[in-house]
Amino acid sequence: MRLISNKNEKIRVLGEAIDEEMYRIYKLWPTNYIAYDMLHGTREYRDHYSNIQRIAFANYIRGHVIKLALGRKKTGLPSENLNSNAREILLHMYANPVTNRITADKKEMLQEK
Repeated sequence: MRLISNKNEKIRVLGEAIDEEMYRIYKLWPTNYIAYDMLHGTREYRDHYSNIQRIAFANYIRGHVIKLALGRKKTGLPSENLNSNAREILLHMYANPVTNRITADKKEMLQEK
């Protein structure tokens, strides 16, 4: 950091370092892994959750998508692809911590080399 003279660049580098540390120490829950697997159509992280947890989470997501669909008129959301878009957005929200951890781990491995 001392080698960086531009104040904005220092702030950007510091922000990235804080983000990476947060991604590294953030506790990932079974729902994060389930969402990642559902979103990517894999079972890569199946060791981090049970089948019962996967079914319960799928029902939880389905229930929220139905609530959005039922409340569509109140919110003014377009009906076109609402269910699939809502499902994808919800899965991204839950899967993002896993994606961030993967990225942070890759950066850390590259820095160690």
